[in-house]
Amino acid sequence: MGDFEEIFAGIARRESLFAAKRWYWIQLFRSLASFSLDIIHWRTAMLRNYITIAFRNLVKHKSYTAINISGLAIGLACSIAVLVFVRSENTFDSYHEKKDRLYRLSLGSEVISNGNSREQAATSILWGPTLKKDYPEVEDYVRFVQLANAENPWELFYNNISFTESGLLSTDASVFSAFSWKLISGNPETALAEPNTIVISESMARKYFGNENPLGKVLAIDPKLRDNQGNLLTETYDYTVTGVMENIPPNSHFSFDFLMPTANLNNIFGGDINTGAGLDQWYWRGAVGYTYLLLNEGADPASLEAKFPEFLSNYPIDSETIPRGYKYAPYLQAVSDIYLDGNILGQMSPVGDRQQIYMFSIVALFILIIACINFMNYTTAHSTRRAHEVGMRKVVGAYRKQLISQFLGESILTSFVSLVIALVIAWFVLPIFYGYLDKPFFISYNDALFLISSIIVIGLITGLVSGLYPALFLSGFKPILILKSSFSSKSKNGLLRKGLV
Repeated sequence: MGDFEEIFAGIARRESLFAAKRWYWIQLFRSLASFSLDIIHWRTAMLRNYITIAFRNLVKHKSYTAINISGLAIGLACSIAVLVFVRSENTFDSYHEKKDRLYRLSLGSEVISNGNSREQAATSILWGPTLKKDYPEVEDYVRFVQLANAENPWELFYNNISFTESGLLSTDASVFSAFSWKLISGNPETALAEPNTIVISESMARKYFGNENPLGKVLAIDPKLRDNQGNLLTETYDYTVTGVMENIPPNSHFSFDFLMPTANLNNIFGGDINTGAGLDQWYWRGAVGYTYLLLNEGADPASLEAKFPEFLSNYPIDSETIPRGYKYAPYLQAVSDIYLDGNILGQMSPVGDRQQIYMFSIVALFILIIACINFMNYTTAHSTRRAHEVGMRKVVGAYRKQLISQFLGESILTSFVSLVIALVIAWFVLPIFYGYLDKPFFISYNDALFLISSIIVIGLITGLVSGLYPALFLSGFKPILILKSSFSSKSKNGLLRKGLV
Protein backbone atom coordinates (compact mmCIF):
# COMPACT_ATOMS: atom_id res chain seq x y z
CA MET A 1 0.00 0.00 0.00
CA GLY A 2 2.92 2.35 0.75
CA ASP A 3 4.44 1.75 -2.72
CA PHE A 4 1.06 2.38 -4.30
CA GLU A 5 0.73 5.71 -2.50
CA GLU A 6 4.22 6.89 -3.59
CA ILE A 7 3.67 5.94 -7.25
CA PHE A 8 0.16 7.47 -7.21
CA ALA A 9 1.54 10.76 -5.83
CA GLY A 10 4.36 10.79 -8.40
CA ILE A 11 2.00 10.32 -11.36
CA ALA A 12 -0.32 12.98 -10.00
CA ARG A 13 2.60 15.48 -9.80
CA ARG A 14 4.07 14.62 -13.21
CA GLU A 15 0.85 14.22 -15.19
CA SER A 16 -2.54 14.74 -13.55
CA LEU A 17 -4.84 13.45 -10.83
CA PHE A 18 -7.00 11.76 -13.49
CA ALA A 19 -3.95 9.87 -14.85
CA ALA A 20 -3.01 8.77 -11.33
CA LYS A 21 -6.53 7.46 -10.67
CA ARG A 22 -6.58 5.65 -14.03
CA TRP A 23 -3.24 3.99 -13.23
CA TYR A 24 -4.56 3.06 -9.77
CA TRP A 25 -7.67 1.28 -11.14
CA ILE A 26 -5.66 -0.53 -13.82
CA GLN A 27 -3.28 -1.88 -11.17
CA LEU A 28 -6.22 -2.85 -9.00
CA PHE A 29 -7.94 -4.91 -11.71
CA ARG A 30 -4.62 -6.47 -12.80
CA SER A 31 -4.00 -7.66 -9.23
CA LEU A 32 -7.49 -9.15 -8.66
CA ALA A 33 -6.65 -12.51 -10.27
CA SER A 34 -3.49 -13.13 -8.26
CA PHE A 35 -5.16 -11.76 -5.13
CA SER A 36 -8.07 -14.21 -5.55
CA LEU A 37 -5.71 -17.12 -6.23
CA ASP A 38 -3.73 -16.15 -3.15
CA ILE A 39 -6.87 -16.26 -0.98
CA ILE A 40 -7.90 -19.63 -2.46
CA HIS A 41 -4.42 -21.03 -1.91
CA TRP A 42 -4.25 -20.13 1.76
CA ARG A 43 -7.89 -21.02 2.45
CA THR A 44 -7.25 -24.41 0.86
CA ALA A 45 -4.05 -24.81 2.87
CA MET A 46 -5.94 -24.07 6.10
CA LEU A 47 -8.80 -26.41 5.14
CA ARG A 48 -6.29 -29.16 4.38
CA ASN A 49 -4.67 -28.49 7.74
CA TYR A 50 -8.01 -28.70 9.54
CA ILE A 51 -8.90 -31.99 7.82
CA THR A 52 -5.47 -33.45 8.60
CA ILE A 53 -5.77 -32.54 12.28
CA ALA A 54 -9.34 -33.85 12.39
CA PHE A 55 -8.26 -37.24 11.00
CA ARG A 56 -5.29 -37.37 13.36
CA ASN A 57 -7.57 -36.77 16.34
CA LEU A 58 -10.04 -39.41 15.13
CA VAL A 59 -7.26 -41.97 14.73
CA LYS A 60 -5.43 -41.03 17.92
CA HIS A 61 -8.45 -41.38 20.23
CA LYS A 62 -9.95 -44.58 18.88
CA SER A 63 -12.43 -45.36 21.66
CA TYR A 64 -13.67 -41.75 21.70
CA THR A 65 -14.05 -41.84 17.92
CA ALA A 66 -15.83 -45.21 17.94
CA ILE A 67 -18.37 -44.05 20.54
CA ASN A 68 -19.08 -40.77 18.77
CA ILE A 69 -19.32 -42.24 15.29
CA SER A 70 -21.39 -45.29 16.28
CA GLY A 71 -23.80 -43.12 18.30
CA LEU A 72 -24.36 -40.72 15.42
CA ALA A 73 -24.52 -43.60 12.91
CA ILE A 74 -27.33 -45.34 14.80
CA GLY A 75 -29.27 -42.10 15.15
CA LEU A 76 -28.78 -41.27 11.47
CA ALA A 77 -29.70 -44.83 10.39
CA CYS A 78 -33.01 -44.57 12.28
CA SER A 79 -33.67 -41.19 10.67
CA ILE A 80 -32.87 -42.49 7.19
CA ALA A 81 -35.17 -45.50 7.64
CA VAL A 82 -38.03 -43.29 8.78
CA LEU A 83 -37.29 -40.73 6.03
CA VAL A 84 -37.58 -43.46 3.37
CA PHE A 85 -40.82 -44.71 4.94
CA VAL A 86 -42.38 -41.24 5.27
CA ARG A 87 -41.37 -40.28 1.73
CA SER A 88 -42.85 -43.52 0.39
CA GLU A 89 -46.13 -43.04 2.28
CA ASN A 90 -46.49 -39.42 1.18
CA THR A 91 -45.93 -40.11 -2.51
CA PHE A 92 -48.65 -42.71 -3.09
CA ASP A 93 -50.29 -42.14 -6.50
CA SER A 94 -48.19 -39.01 -7.09
CA TYR A 95 -46.80 -40.48 -10.31
CA HIS A 96 -50.07 -39.86 -12.19
CA GLU A 97 -49.59 -36.93 -14.54
CA LYS A 98 -53.22 -35.78 -14.08
CA LYS A 99 -53.33 -36.31 -10.32
CA ASP A 100 -54.36 -32.68 -9.73
CA ARG A 101 -57.57 -33.29 -11.72
CA LEU A 102 -58.25 -36.89 -10.74
CA TYR A 103 -60.72 -37.60 -7.92
CA ARG A 104 -62.46 -40.64 -6.48
CA LEU A 105 -66.17 -40.34 -5.76
CA SER A 106 -66.86 -41.70 -2.28
CA LEU A 107 -70.17 -42.04 -0.48
CA GLY A 108 -70.81 -40.78 3.01
CA SER A 109 -73.82 -42.90 3.99
CA GLU A 110 -76.08 -42.96 7.00
CA VAL A 111 -77.77 -46.20 8.10
CA ILE A 112 -81.35 -45.13 8.70
CA SER A 113 -82.29 -48.13 10.84
CA ASN A 114 -80.04 -47.44 13.83
CA GLY A 115 -78.63 -43.97 13.16
CA ASN A 116 -75.00 -45.12 12.84
CA SER A 117 -73.10 -43.28 10.12
CA ARG A 118 -70.30 -44.64 7.97
CA GLU A 119 -68.34 -43.67 4.90
CA GLN A 120 -68.25 -45.89 1.85
CA ALA A 121 -65.63 -45.90 -0.91
CA ALA A 122 -67.74 -47.88 -3.39
CA THR A 123 -70.44 -46.38 -5.62
CA SER A 124 -73.01 -47.57 -8.10
CA ILE A 125 -71.67 -48.09 -11.58
CA LEU A 126 -74.03 -45.49 -13.07
CA TRP A 127 -72.55 -42.53 -11.17
CA GLY A 128 -69.68 -41.90 -13.60
CA PRO A 129 -71.53 -41.74 -16.95
CA THR A 130 -74.47 -39.83 -15.42
CA LEU A 131 -72.22 -37.18 -13.82
CA LYS A 132 -70.35 -36.72 -17.11
CA LYS A 133 -73.67 -36.28 -18.93
CA ASP A 134 -75.10 -33.76 -16.46
CA TYR A 135 -72.10 -31.66 -15.42
CA PRO A 136 -69.60 -29.99 -17.78
CA GLU A 137 -66.92 -29.98 -15.03
CA VAL A 138 -66.45 -33.74 -15.59
CA GLU A 139 -64.15 -34.43 -18.53
CA ASP A 140 -64.25 -38.20 -18.19
CA TYR A 141 -64.79 -41.04 -15.74
CA VAL A 142 -63.17 -44.38 -14.97
CA ARG A 143 -64.94 -47.17 -13.09
CA PHE A 144 -63.33 -50.17 -11.44
CA VAL A 145 -65.18 -53.28 -10.32
CA GLN A 146 -63.22 -55.84 -8.33
CA LEU A 147 -63.88 -59.19 -9.98
CA ALA A 148 -61.52 -61.45 -8.03
CA ASN A 149 -59.64 -61.07 -4.77
CA ALA A 150 -57.78 -63.22 -2.27
CA GLU A 151 -61.05 -64.54 -0.79
CA ASN A 152 -62.66 -65.23 -4.18
CA PRO A 153 -59.95 -65.97 -6.76
CA TRP A 154 -60.66 -66.86 -10.38
CA GLU A 155 -59.02 -69.52 -12.49
CA LEU A 156 -57.26 -68.65 -15.75
CA PHE A 157 -56.17 -71.15 -18.43
CA TYR A 158 -53.68 -71.04 -21.28
CA ASN A 159 -52.50 -74.11 -23.20
CA ASN A 160 -54.20 -76.39 -20.65
CA ILE A 161 -52.17 -74.81 -17.81
CA SER A 162 -54.23 -73.11 -15.11
CA PHE A 163 -53.39 -70.46 -12.54
CA THR A 164 -55.45 -69.06 -9.70
CA GLU A 165 -55.49 -65.25 -9.79
CA SER A 166 -56.92 -62.57 -7.51
CA GLY A 167 -55.97 -59.26 -9.17
CA LEU A 168 -58.74 -58.97 -11.79
CA LEU A 169 -60.65 -55.73 -12.32
CA SER A 170 -63.11 -54.51 -14.89
CA THR A 171 -62.76 -50.93 -16.07
CA ASP A 172 -63.51 -48.46 -18.85
CA ALA A 173 -61.49 -47.79 -21.98
CA SER A 174 -60.66 -44.30 -20.61
CA VAL A 175 -58.45 -45.80 -17.88
CA PHE A 176 -55.17 -45.23 -19.72
CA SER A 177 -55.95 -41.59 -20.58
CA ALA A 178 -56.85 -40.70 -16.97
CA PHE A 179 -54.25 -42.76 -15.10
CA SER A 180 -50.53 -42.85 -15.97
CA TRP A 181 -50.29 -46.61 -16.46
CA LYS A 182 -48.32 -47.14 -19.64
CA LEU A 183 -48.79 -49.96 -22.13
CA ILE A 184 -45.64 -51.76 -23.22
CA SER A 185 -47.54 -53.16 -26.19
CA GLY A 186 -51.01 -52.50 -27.54
CA ASN A 187 -53.00 -49.35 -28.24
CA PRO A 188 -54.19 -47.63 -25.02
CA GLU A 189 -57.15 -46.04 -26.81
CA THR A 190 -58.59 -49.30 -28.15
CA ALA A 191 -57.18 -51.99 -25.83
CA LEU A 192 -60.43 -52.21 -23.80
CA ALA A 193 -62.85 -50.77 -26.33
CA GLU A 194 -64.31 -54.15 -27.35
CA PRO A 195 -65.92 -56.87 -25.21
CA ASN A 196 -63.97 -60.02 -24.38
CA THR A 197 -60.61 -58.26 -24.43
CA ILE A 198 -58.10 -58.17 -21.61
CA VAL A 199 -55.00 -56.16 -20.69
CA ILE A 200 -52.40 -57.92 -18.54
CA SER A 201 -49.41 -56.75 -16.54
CA GLU A 202 -45.81 -57.29 -17.61
CA SER A 203 -45.26 -59.90 -14.89
CA MET A 204 -48.37 -61.84 -15.96
CA ALA A 205 -47.22 -61.74 -19.60
CA ARG A 206 -43.99 -63.49 -18.58
CA LYS A 207 -45.85 -65.90 -16.33
CA TYR A 208 -48.33 -67.06 -18.99
CA PHE A 209 -46.49 -66.58 -22.28
CA GLY A 210 -42.77 -66.52 -21.47
CA ASN A 211 -40.92 -64.93 -24.38
CA GLU A 212 -43.91 -65.16 -26.75
CA ASN A 213 -45.77 -62.07 -27.93
CA PRO A 214 -48.93 -61.98 -25.77
CA LEU A 215 -50.99 -59.83 -28.16
CA GLY A 216 -53.73 -61.86 -29.81
CA LYS A 217 -53.35 -64.80 -27.44
CA VAL A 218 -56.53 -66.09 -25.77
CA LEU A 219 -56.97 -66.66 -22.04
CA ALA A 220 -59.84 -68.81 -20.78
CA ILE A 221 -61.31 -67.47 -17.53
CA ASP A 222 -63.47 -69.35 -15.04
CA PRO A 223 -65.05 -66.88 -12.54
CA LYS A 224 -66.02 -69.68 -10.12
CA LEU A 225 -69.51 -68.21 -9.69
CA ARG A 226 -72.41 -69.99 -8.02
CA ASP A 227 -76.15 -70.03 -8.78
CA ASN A 228 -79.02 -69.37 -6.37
CA GLN A 229 -78.71 -72.90 -4.97
CA GLY A 230 -74.98 -72.49 -4.33
CA ASN A 231 -73.96 -74.76 -7.20
CA LEU A 232 -70.69 -73.89 -8.90
CA LEU A 233 -71.08 -72.54 -12.44
CA THR A 234 -68.32 -74.08 -14.55
CA GLU A 235 -68.79 -71.93 -17.67
CA THR A 236 -65.58 -70.30 -18.87
CA TYR A 237 -65.11 -67.20 -21.02
CA ASP A 238 -62.44 -66.53 -23.65
CA TYR A 239 -60.62 -63.21 -23.59
CA THR A 240 -58.14 -61.96 -26.19
CA VAL A 241 -55.02 -60.17 -24.92
CA THR A 242 -54.98 -56.68 -26.45
CA GLY A 243 -52.38 -54.98 -24.28
CA VAL A 244 -49.47 -55.47 -21.89
CA MET A 245 -48.91 -52.74 -19.30
CA GLU A 246 -46.08 -51.93 -16.96
CA ASN A 247 -46.42 -53.41 -13.48
CA ILE A 248 -48.36 -51.14 -11.15
CA PRO A 249 -45.89 -49.27 -8.86
CA PRO A 250 -46.05 -50.35 -5.21
CA ASN A 251 -46.92 -46.79 -4.16
CA SER A 252 -50.49 -47.11 -5.49
CA HIS A 253 -53.58 -47.25 -3.30
CA PHE A 254 -54.70 -50.38 -5.18
CA SER A 255 -53.06 -52.81 -7.57
CA PHE A 256 -54.08 -55.38 -10.17
CA ASP A 257 -52.70 -57.65 -12.89
CA PHE A 258 -55.66 -57.96 -15.26
CA LEU A 259 -58.08 -55.39 -16.71
CA MET A 260 -61.28 -56.38 -18.49
CA PRO A 261 -63.96 -54.16 -20.13
CA THR A 262 -66.92 -53.00 -18.05
CA ALA A 263 -69.20 -54.15 -20.88
CA ASN A 264 -68.55 -57.78 -19.92
CA LEU A 265 -70.02 -57.47 -16.42
CA ASN A 266 -73.53 -58.43 -17.52
CA ASN A 267 -72.20 -61.48 -19.35
CA ILE A 268 -70.15 -62.63 -16.36
CA PHE A 269 -72.66 -62.00 -13.60
CA GLY A 270 -75.82 -62.42 -15.71
CA GLY A 271 -77.45 -59.43 -14.03
CA ASP A 272 -78.46 -59.59 -10.40
CA ILE A 273 -79.20 -63.25 -9.63
CA ASN A 274 -82.20 -62.20 -7.52
CA THR A 275 -83.81 -59.33 -9.46
CA GLY A 276 -82.33 -59.66 -12.93
CA ALA A 277 -81.04 -56.08 -12.77
CA GLY A 278 -77.99 -55.16 -14.80
CA LEU A 279 -75.65 -52.33 -15.74
CA ASP A 280 -78.54 -49.94 -16.34
CA GLN A 281 -79.71 -50.14 -12.71
CA TRP A 282 -78.54 -47.81 -9.93
CA TYR A 283 -78.00 -50.58 -7.45
CA TRP A 284 -76.81 -53.95 -8.65
CA ARG A 285 -74.45 -55.86 -6.43
CA GLY A 286 -72.46 -57.20 -9.39
CA ALA A 287 -71.71 -53.66 -10.54
CA VAL A 288 -70.92 -51.82 -7.33
CA GLY A 289 -67.41 -50.53 -7.82
CA TYR A 290 -65.24 -47.44 -7.62
CA THR A 291 -65.80 -44.29 -9.63
CA TYR A 292 -62.98 -41.90 -10.51
CA LEU A 293 -63.68 -38.56 -12.15
CA LEU A 294 -61.25 -36.61 -14.33
CA LEU A 295 -62.24 -32.96 -14.03
CA ASN A 296 -61.66 -30.39 -16.72
CA GLU A 297 -58.78 -27.92 -16.43
CA GLY A 298 -59.73 -25.21 -13.94
CA ALA A 299 -62.79 -27.05 -12.62
CA ASP A 300 -63.41 -26.57 -8.89
CA PRO A 301 -64.11 -29.87 -7.08
CA ALA A 302 -65.84 -28.02 -4.23
CA SER A 303 -68.38 -26.42 -6.59
CA LEU A 304 -69.08 -29.83 -8.14
CA GLU A 305 -69.60 -31.34 -4.69
CA ALA A 306 -72.14 -28.59 -3.93
CA LYS A 307 -74.27 -29.90 -6.83
CA PHE A 308 -74.44 -33.47 -5.50
CA PRO A 309 -77.63 -32.95 -3.40
CA GLU A 310 -79.41 -31.81 -6.55
CA PHE A 311 -77.99 -34.82 -8.37
CA LEU A 312 -79.31 -37.18 -5.69
CA SER A 313 -82.78 -35.71 -5.98
CA ASN A 314 -82.85 -36.26 -9.75
CA TYR A 315 -82.08 -39.99 -9.75
CA PRO A 316 -83.32 -43.10 -7.85
CA ILE A 317 -80.18 -43.43 -5.74
CA ASP A 318 -81.27 -42.71 -2.18
CA SER A 319 -83.07 -44.74 0.46
CA GLU A 320 -86.47 -43.43 -0.72
CA THR A 321 -86.25 -45.55 -3.85
CA ILE A 322 -83.84 -48.28 -2.70
CA PRO A 323 -85.01 -50.21 0.37
CA ARG A 324 -81.52 -50.77 1.77
CA GLY A 325 -81.59 -48.19 4.56
CA TYR A 326 -78.89 -45.86 3.21
CA LYS A 327 -78.87 -42.09 2.82
CA TYR A 328 -75.93 -40.89 0.74
CA ALA A 329 -73.72 -37.80 1.09
CA PRO A 330 -71.16 -38.15 -1.75
CA TYR A 331 -67.88 -36.24 -1.82
CA LEU A 332 -64.65 -36.15 -3.85
CA GLN A 333 -61.22 -37.35 -2.74
CA ALA A 334 -58.09 -36.29 -4.61
CA VAL A 335 -56.38 -39.44 -5.85
CA SER A 336 -53.10 -38.48 -4.15
CA ASP A 337 -54.92 -38.13 -0.78
CA ILE A 338 -56.75 -41.46 -0.82
CA TYR A 339 -53.97 -43.57 0.67
CA LEU A 340 -53.44 -41.45 3.79
CA ASP A 341 -56.92 -39.94 4.17
CA GLY A 342 -59.04 -42.76 2.77
CA ASN A 343 -59.49 -44.97 5.82
CA ILE A 344 -63.15 -45.72 5.04
CA LEU A 345 -65.17 -48.84 4.31
CA GLY A 346 -64.85 -50.83 1.12
CA GLN A 347 -61.27 -50.05 0.06
CA MET A 348 -59.81 -52.30 -2.64
CA SER A 349 -56.50 -52.46 -0.73
CA PRO A 350 -55.34 -51.51 2.79
CA VAL A 351 -54.50 -47.82 3.17
CA GLY A 352 -51.98 -45.93 5.29
CA ASP A 353 -52.34 -43.85 8.41
CA ARG A 354 -51.23 -40.23 8.61
CA GLN A 355 -50.97 -40.44 12.41
CA GLN A 356 -48.50 -43.29 12.04
CA ILE A 357 -46.31 -41.08 9.84
CA TYR A 358 -46.36 -38.33 12.48
CA MET A 359 -45.50 -40.85 15.21
CA PHE A 360 -42.55 -42.33 13.33
CA SER A 361 -41.25 -38.88 12.41
CA ILE A 362 -41.33 -37.69 16.02
CA VAL A 363 -39.60 -40.86 17.22
CA ALA A 364 -36.86 -40.51 14.57
CA LEU A 365 -36.35 -36.85 15.45
CA PHE A 366 -35.93 -37.65 19.14
CA ILE A 367 -33.49 -40.47 18.40
CA LEU A 368 -31.39 -38.09 16.30
CA ILE A 369 -31.55 -35.38 18.99
CA ILE A 370 -30.37 -37.91 21.60
CA ALA A 371 -27.48 -38.93 19.32
CA CYS A 372 -26.49 -35.26 18.92
CA ILE A 373 -26.69 -34.68 22.68
CA ASN A 374 -24.46 -37.70 23.30
CA PHE A 375 -21.96 -36.30 20.80
CA MET A 376 -21.97 -32.88 22.50
CA ASN A 377 -21.60 -34.35 25.98
CA TYR A 378 -18.79 -36.70 25.03
CA THR A 379 -16.92 -34.00 23.10
CA THR A 380 -17.08 -31.46 25.93
CA ALA A 381 -16.21 -34.15 28.49
CA HIS A 382 -12.97 -34.77 26.57
CA SER A 383 -12.26 -31.09 26.05
CA THR A 384 -9.08 -31.13 28.17
CA ARG A 385 -7.39 -33.20 25.47
CA ARG A 386 -7.73 -30.28 23.07
CA ALA A 387 -7.04 -27.47 25.57
CA HIS A 388 -3.32 -27.08 24.85
CA GLU A 389 -3.94 -27.18 21.10
CA VAL A 390 -6.44 -24.33 21.47
CA GLY A 391 -4.03 -22.39 23.69
CA MET A 392 -1.12 -22.69 21.23
CA ARG A 393 -3.30 -21.72 18.28
CA LYS A 394 -4.50 -18.60 20.07
CA VAL A 395 -0.93 -17.68 21.10
CA VAL A 396 0.23 -17.78 17.46
CA GLY A 397 -2.66 -15.58 16.35
CA ALA A 398 -5.71 -17.75 15.68
CA TYR A 399 -9.03 -15.93 16.00
CA ARG A 400 -11.96 -17.50 17.83
CA LYS A 401 -14.06 -17.68 14.65
CA GLN A 402 -11.24 -19.68 13.01
CA LEU A 403 -11.25 -22.14 15.91
CA ILE A 404 -15.06 -22.41 15.73
CA SER A 405 -14.77 -23.16 11.99
CA GLN A 406 -12.14 -25.80 12.72
CA PHE A 407 -14.18 -27.61 15.38
CA LEU A 408 -17.40 -27.37 13.38
CA GLY A 409 -15.52 -28.83 10.42
CA GLU A 410 -14.34 -31.74 12.55
CA SER A 411 -17.92 -32.29 13.73
CA ILE A 412 -19.26 -32.26 10.18
CA LEU A 413 -16.49 -34.66 9.10
CA THR A 414 -17.45 -37.02 11.95
CA SER A 415 -21.10 -36.66 10.95
CA PHE A 416 -20.42 -37.63 7.34
CA VAL A 417 -18.27 -40.62 8.36
CA SER A 418 -21.20 -41.64 10.56
CA LEU A 419 -23.55 -41.03 7.64
CA VAL A 420 -21.71 -43.53 5.43
CA ILE A 421 -21.98 -46.16 8.17
CA ALA A 422 -25.64 -45.19 8.72
CA LEU A 423 -26.41 -45.79 5.03
CA VAL A 424 -24.97 -49.30 5.29
CA ILE A 425 -27.02 -49.98 8.44
CA ALA A 426 -30.19 -48.58 6.84
CA TRP A 427 -29.69 -50.66 3.69
CA PHE A 428 -29.86 -53.86 5.76
CA VAL A 429 -32.50 -52.64 8.20
CA LEU A 430 -35.04 -51.18 5.74
CA PRO A 431 -36.26 -54.53 4.29
CA ILE A 432 -36.74 -55.83 7.85
CA PHE A 433 -38.51 -52.60 8.83
CA TYR A 434 -40.84 -52.78 5.83
CA GLY A 435 -41.45 -56.47 6.46
CA TYR A 436 -42.52 -55.62 10.02
CA LEU A 437 -44.95 -53.05 8.57
CA ASP A 438 -46.11 -55.61 5.95
CA LYS A 439 -45.29 -53.23 3.09
CA PRO A 440 -43.20 -53.72 -0.07
CA PHE A 441 -39.80 -52.02 0.03
CA PHE A 442 -39.57 -49.81 -3.04
CA ILE A 443 -37.61 -46.65 -3.97
CA SER A 444 -38.39 -44.95 -7.28
CA TYR A 445 -35.89 -42.92 -9.31
CA ASN A 446 -37.54 -39.62 -8.31
CA ASP A 447 -37.57 -40.68 -4.67
CA ALA A 448 -33.88 -41.62 -4.86
CA LEU A 449 -32.90 -38.09 -5.92
CA PHE A 450 -34.99 -36.57 -3.12
CA LEU A 451 -33.66 -39.02 -0.53
CA ILE A 452 -30.00 -38.52 -1.49
CA SER A 453 -30.26 -34.74 -1.21
CA SER A 454 -32.26 -35.02 2.04
CA ILE A 455 -29.73 -37.43 3.58
CA ILE A 456 -26.84 -35.08 2.72
CA VAL A 457 -28.73 -32.17 4.31
CA ILE A 458 -29.48 -34.28 7.41
CA GLY A 459 -25.79 -35.19 7.72
CA LEU A 460 -24.78 -31.53 7.40
CA ILE A 461 -27.37 -30.30 9.91
CA THR A 462 -26.47 -33.10 12.34
CA GLY A 463 -22.81 -32.12 12.17
CA LEU A 464 -23.61 -28.44 12.73
CA VAL A 465 -26.10 -29.04 15.57
CA SER A 466 -23.98 -31.60 17.41
CA GLY A 467 -20.76 -29.61 16.95
CA LEU A 468 -21.97 -26.08 17.61
CA TYR A 469 -21.86 -26.13 21.42
CA PRO A 470 -18.52 -28.01 21.65
CA ALA A 471 -17.05 -25.56 19.11
CA LEU A 472 -18.20 -22.55 21.12
CA PHE A 473 -17.02 -24.17 24.34
CA LEU A 474 -13.57 -25.24 23.11
CA SER A 475 -12.88 -21.98 21.27
CA GLY A 476 -13.59 -20.02 24.46
CA PHE A 477 -10.62 -21.42 26.40
CA LYS A 478 -8.28 -18.73 27.76
CA PRO A 479 -4.70 -19.45 26.60
CA ILE A 480 -3.06 -17.93 29.69
CA LEU A 481 -4.89 -20.35 31.99
CA ILE A 482 -4.13 -23.30 29.73
CA LEU A 483 -0.42 -22.58 29.45
CA LYS A 484 -0.13 -21.95 33.22
CA SER A 485 -1.76 -25.39 33.76
CA SER A 486 -4.52 -23.81 35.85
CA PHE A 487 -7.23 -24.70 33.33
CA SER A 488 -10.32 -26.67 34.37
CA SER A 489 -13.24 -27.71 32.13
CA LYS A 490 -15.60 -28.46 35.01
CA SER A 491 -16.87 -24.95 35.56
CA LYS A 492 -19.92 -23.78 33.66
CA ASN A 493 -20.50 -26.68 31.31
CA GLY A 494 -20.97 -29.33 33.98
CA LEU A 495 -24.51 -28.30 34.78
CA LEU A 496 -25.44 -28.08 31.10
CA ARG A 497 -24.05 -31.56 30.44
CA LYS A 498 -26.07 -32.98 33.33
CA GLY A 499 -29.17 -31.26 31.97
CA LEU A 500 -28.60 -32.74 28.52
CA VAL A 501 -28.10 -36.19 30.03
